[in-house]
Amino acid sequence: MYALVMAGGKGRRMKKGGIKTEKPLIEICGKPIIERIIDVLNDAPSIDKVCVVVSPHVPHTIRWLADRDIEMFMGRGEGYLQDMMEAVESLKIKEPFIVCMGDLPLLNTELIELIVSEYGKHEEPALSVHVPLRLCRQLNIHPDTVLLGDLVPCGINILRGDMVRHEQDEYKFVINRVEGAVNINWPHDITIAEKLCGRKRLWIS
Repeated sequence: MYALVMAGGKGRRMKKGGIKTEKPLIEICGKPIIERIIDVLNDAPSIDKVCVVVSPHVPHTIRWLADRDIEMFMGRGEGYLQDMMEAVESLKIKEPFIVCMGDLPLLNTELIELIVSEYGKHEEPALSVHVPLRLCRQLNIHPDTVLLGDLVPCGINILRGDMVRHEQDEYKFVINRVEGAVNINWPHDITIAEKLCGRKRLWIS
């Protein structure tokens, strides 16, 4: 399965909070977020190829990836969906692929394999991953999007490449796991991620 990592956003909220480093290059426990995600995906048995989708908004990230010979797709930076669709079409991805935001510092291989396995159990062409709002509140995380039923999107999806320009019926996979809840949107999220980094038990009952 192909994996796309979306890492071309402007990071406006981080800049407003005084963080000048491009979000993918923010270090959590001494390692850039983008490196953490790439390593996890490369180690996942179900993932065959990894491509980072960037844009002109992240020149330092582009340089970091180029120095390590990591596959990239240059989007136009006109938005998540547009850049993702263009990447899928350019890479000629027809089969199901996984796409994740480039701001998930606690992502791990176990979770990737769990998501891919769950996708195979359902008939819907797409799968979206969510955590309960109460988990975010327990962690002092303030999500931007809350769906009906108090579900918070994690920023991880599986979609059919040959249907990427169309709305796809999706199965909502709800996980009560910290590594799906923590993303880096605001400066205080860095502190939360640092505290949780390296913990063996990444879920809350």
